[in-house]
Amino acid sequence: MIIQFGLEIEERTFPTYIKIPEEVDLCCNSNSLITYLEKHLGISYPERHDYLRYEQYRQILTVHLELNPNAFYRASFEADNMATAIALLQRRDELLINGWDFAYQKDMPTRLRTLVEIENLVQNGEPTALFDGFAERFRRVLHFVNILPLPVDKIYLNEPLYLLPPHLQELLGTLQNTGIDLIELKHSIAKEAGDLQTFQKALLKEPYQRNQVKADGSLIIIQAKRETYAAEYWAKVFVENPSYRPVCLIPDKNRTLDNTLVEEGLPSLGILSASIARPTLQILKLVSTFLWRPINPYKILEFVSLPNTPIHPALARGIAKIMAQKPGLFSGAWNAMVRQFFDYYDEKIQENPENRAALEEEKEKAQEEYRFWFTRRRYDTTKAVPKSEVIDLYRYVSIWARKQEDEHKKLIESLQKKLDSPSTPHNKIQEIERYKEDLQNGLPALEGLRIQSNNIVQVLEALPENDTHLSNLRLERLVRTINEPAAIRFRSEEVGHLPYVYKGSAVVRPTEDVFWWNFVDIERETGFARWYRKERTYLEKEDVPIETPSEENLRLLWQRMQVVLRTQRRLILVMPQYIEGKEQLPHPLWGDLCAALGENDLSRIIVNLDTQENIQFLGQFYTLPGFISLMPNVLGHPKPYFYIPSDKNIQQTETESYSSLDSLLYYPYQWIFRYQVKFKKSSMLSVVKDRILKGNIAHSVFEGLFNTIKTSEKTWSKEEVVEWVEGHISDLFEREGAVLLMYGQEAERIGLTNRIKQAAWALVFAIQENGWTIVDTELPISGKVATQELKGVVDLVLQRKKGTSYEKAIVDLKWGGATYRKEQLRNGEDLQLVIYSKLLERHEGWAHTAYFIIESGKIIARNNIAFKNAEVVAQDVDFRAVHQKIWDCIEKTYQWRMKQIAAGEIEVRTELTHEELEELISQNAMDPSEFMDLLEMKGGNAKYDDYQVLINLVR
Repeated sequence: MIIQFGLEIEERTFPTYIKIPEEVDLCCNSNSLITYLEKHLGISYPERHDYLRYEQYRQILTVHLELNPNAFYRASFEADNMATAIALLQRRDELLINGWDFAYQKDMPTRLRTLVEIENLVQNGEPTALFDGFAERFRRVLHFVNILPLPVDKIYLNEPLYLLPPHLQELLGTLQNTGIDLIELKHSIAKEAGDLQTFQKALLKEPYQRNQVKADGSLIIIQAKRETYAAEYWAKVFVENPSYRPVCLIPDKNRTLDNTLVEEGLPSLGILSASIARPTLQILKLVSTFLWRPINPYKILEFVSLPNTPIHPALARGIAKIMAQKPGLFSGAWNAMVRQFFDYYDEKIQENPENRAALEEEKEKAQEEYRFWFTRRRYDTTKAVPKSEVIDLYRYVSIWARKQEDEHKKLIESLQKKLDSPSTPHNKIQEIERYKEDLQNGLPALEGLRIQSNNIVQVLEALPENDTHLSNLRLERLVRTINEPAAIRFRSEEVGHLPYVYKGSAVVRPTEDVFWWNFVDIERETGFARWYRKERTYLEKEDVPIETPSEENLRLLWQRMQVVLRTQRRLILVMPQYIEGKEQLPHPLWGDLCAALGENDLSRIIVNLDTQENIQFLGQFYTLPGFISLMPNVLGHPKPYFYIPSDKNIQQTETESYSSLDSLLYYPYQWIFRYQVKFKKSSMLSVVKDRILKGNIAHSVFEGLFNTIKTSEKTWSKEEVVEWVEGHISDLFEREGAVLLMYGQEAERIGLTNRIKQAAWALVFAIQENGWTIVDTELPISGKVATQELKGVVDLVLQRKKGTSYEKAIVDLKWGGATYRKEQLRNGEDLQLVIYSKLLERHEGWAHTAYFIIESGKIIARNNIAFKNAEVVAQDVDFRAVHQKIWDCIEKTYQWRMKQIAAGEIEVRTELTHEELEELISQNAMDPSEFMDLLEMKGGNAKYDDYQVLINLVR
C-alpha cells in the first residue's frame, strides 16, 4: 500500500492517478488518513458529533463556573456561552492531541489549571459525558499503530515533515519506526531560463538575475476589471486552442469560469458550490420565527416564498401575496384567501367525484400544514419558549425533508427508467436528463436540511432536564452553530473537462502548464497566538509541543508557492479587479513577483483584457478570439401613434375600473398594454413601503371606526374616538402591520397611532359639525360612463337631510399629497370623485365630494358647502356645473378615444410627443371646436410607467 499524504489534499489532486514510478493507492489528508488507519486497526469510527460536543462542553463549563465563580472565562461565557464553549473545547483538544495528560501541578499557569479542573469534570462525566472528537480518535490510533501491523509500505509527503503540525509529526514518526518509509519528494523547477524560472528561484531564495523580464511566455499576467469578462475571454481562448489543457487552480471554488466554459460548448468542470444561502437551507433559520410574538413578517414572507417549503405551494404563494400587502397574520384578506383555497377542493371534489379520495387527502395534508405553522401558540420575544415546542418544530422539518428526499429519489428512479426505455421519444431525452440532473442537484440541500434539523433536535434533547426553556437569542445562536453549507454540484463533470484543483499544493507533481484563476487574496485571516508565553514554556517542560502562529505561517508560505514551483513550462495568473462586485487585493505572492522581476518591467508580461493593452504579447502563444465591431442600435424617439391591424381590432371591455378608464383617457397605450395585451409587471414579493403601509392601516382603522359610528346613533366625543382607536389599532398592527411591532419601530408605531387618532377625530368632528351621518364605508358602486360599464369602491359615503330630501357626500381618504389633490380640484382633474358622485346619485344629481388627507387631518374640497372648515380651491363656483362639465368632457373624451382605437390608432403621449400630437390633432380635426370639449391632455410622461421600453422612452 502506497499513500500520498498532504494537508491540502481534499477531494481533488493533480495528477489524479500518480505513479512514482509505482502507482499511489491512496491520496489523503489528516482526516482521511486517520479514517484509513482506524479501518485497518479495527477501531470503531465514531459518528461525527461536533455540535453535540459543543453543547456537552457548554454544560460542563456551566457546572465548573458554579464551583469556580471567578474562572477566567466567566465574562465571555456570560456574553456568549456557546462561542466560549467552542473556543475552550478547541484549546482543550489541541492540548489533548499533542499528548498532554492534564495532570495537576501547583506551579502551572492559571488558564491551564482551569482546563485541568474542567477536564476532571469531563473524566468523571459531570454533568454529562463528552463525546470523542478528532483528538481522542487521533490518540487512540497513535496508541495502536505501535501494536498492530499496517499494510502500508511507503508514505509520500507533500509537505516537508518539519512543517507539519506537531501531532502529525509524532504520528508519522511512529509509523516510520514501525518500518514504513517516509519519503519527501524533491521536485525540480522549470528547466529553461525565463521569467517563470526567475520567479521560482526568487521564491526558493536562490541566486537569480533581478529585474530581468525576458517576456518569453513562461509567465503571463492577465488583468481585467471583472472576473466575468476574463472568464468569457479565456473560454474563447480554450475554444480556439483545443490542445491547450492547463491545470486550472480555482482556489475559491468560483463557478464563473465553469459556467462560461459550458456556454462556449466546452465540457463542464462540475465544480461544487458550497453555500449556506441555499433556499432549502434557509428553512433552518426561518422556522423559529413561528415561535415568537410579535411576528417578523419579513422572515415569514421569505419562508412562504421559498421554492421548496413545507406548506402547500399554492397556499404559500397566496400567503406571500397577502403578506406583501398586509404584513401580518389573519387580516380580512388573509382569511378570505385561505377560505377560498380550501373551498376550491370542495368544488373539485364535486366536479370530479372519482378523485375524491386523493383530493381529500391533499386537502387534509394542506390543512394540517397550515395549522401547524400558523395556528400555533406564540411566545413573547422577551421571554423564553418551552424546549419541547422547539423540538417539535425542528423534528417536523426533519421529517418533511426526509419525505421530500425520498420523493426526489423515487422521481429520479422513474426518470432513469424513462431514459433507459427504448419507447421514450428521442426529442424528450435531453429534457428528461436535465430534469433528472436538477433533482439530483437538489438532493444535497434536502439531505443537509434533514441532518441539520435532526442535529438541532439532538442538541435540544441533550440539554439538562432542568433546562426547559430557550430565549430567542439562545435559540438563534444554537441554529447558527449547527447550520452548515451544503455542497451542491449544479452540473455534473463531463468527459474531457480541463483538470483542476482547489488548493495550490494539491498539484502534487510537476506539470507543464498551470492556469491560476483569480490570483487574488482570498486566504484565511491572520491568526493570533492562542497561548501565552508562560503557558508555552510550561507545556514545553511537559513535552507538549504547541504550534505557534509563526510556524503556521511558515507552512502557509510553503503551501502558497508550491503551484508556482511545480509549473514546468507556463504559468498564467488571472487577476480581476472585482469578483462578484467586490474589489479584490492581489495575492500575497504578487509582492514577491514584483520584487523578483521588477514592478516597472513587469508591464511587459501584463495583458489587460479591457483595454487590449499588450494583447499582441499574448497572441504570440495562443490563437486569440476575434472581435466584431457592432454599430450601436440607437433607439428612436417615441412616435405619437402606433397602429394595430384591423384584424386585431380592440373592442370595448365589459367593465372598467377607474384606474383603467383613467389610462384610456390620458395614456391609451398603457390601457392597451395593461388591460388588452395583459402586459403586467410581475409582483415583487416584498413588504410594501412604509407610506403605503401606513395608508393601508389608516384606511382599515377608519373603516372599522365609521362602521361602529354608523350603528351607534349618538354623537361621539373626542375621548370616545381616541379610546376606540386605541382599543382596535393594536390588533390591527398584528393583522396588517406587524412590521411596526418589530424591535426599533416603537417610535414609528406611536407616531402613526397618534396621527391616526388626531385624523380620526378631525374627520368625525367635521362630519358631526356639518350635520352629516355615515351611510357606508368601502361601498361598491357601478354604473355607465358613456357606453362603458364602470365599477369602483367609495371610501366614505355621508348623508344629511336638506328640506324634505337628502343630500349625499363622498369623501376619498388619502394618506398624503394635499398639494397634489388641491391641484386636481383646481384644474378639474378630480375625475374619480366626479364619476363616483354621478354614479352614487344614479345620474339624477351630484353628491358633494372632498378629499380627506390623513397625514395632516385636513379636508380639501372645491367649496365649503359640505364642510365649513374645509380648505377650498373654488369657493364661488357652482360645483354642480363644474361636475357636469367634467362629466361631459369624460364622456366625449371616452368616445373620441374609442373611435381612435376602433381605427387602430393608439396614441403615445409623452413629454417628447405631446407637441406633435397637439399639432396632428388640430390638423386632422374637421371642427377644431370639438376638441375644446375634451379633457385637457397631459404634457408630460405618465407616472409609474411600466412600458417606457416599448414606446422607446428609455434611451
